[in-house]
Amino acid sequence: MIEDDFLASIKLRTGEEVISSVCASDEDTGIILILDNPIVMKEHDTPLGTVVRVEPWIKYAGETLHFVDMDDVITMCEVTDEKIISVYDQYVKEVQFGSGKIKPTRKMGYISKLEEYRKDLEKLYKSSNN
Repeated sequence: MIEDDFLASIKLRTGEEVISSVCASDEDTGIILILDNPIVMKEHDTPLGTVVRVEPWIKYAGETLHFVDMDDVITMCEVTDEKIISVYDQYVKEVQFGSGKIKPTRKMGYISKLEEYRKDLEKLYKSSNN
């Protein structure tokens, strides 16, 4: 039987702390947790303050669902902090739909180096004065 999913913070026996949408499945072999889009949040201090970097738990899996045996879990609790929920939701949205950022190309008018652009502008200026 599969229970309803919820956002949880999970401490694994490996020492990792994972945040994920979780649902539990009671199998013949024991309880299995189904993690959807599990992430790891890392804090970094910068001169402007502390920032949080979000990374997928398993970076190169190519899948969003992962299965964890309950025997590998030390503890688990529901996440109720609105900031963490917001960060997780934003991450999932970017995974599903992309970040929405478009990298400029030369065809769009992107010029690779500022120095080249400056030289081109100087040429235009000098040719217009002649």
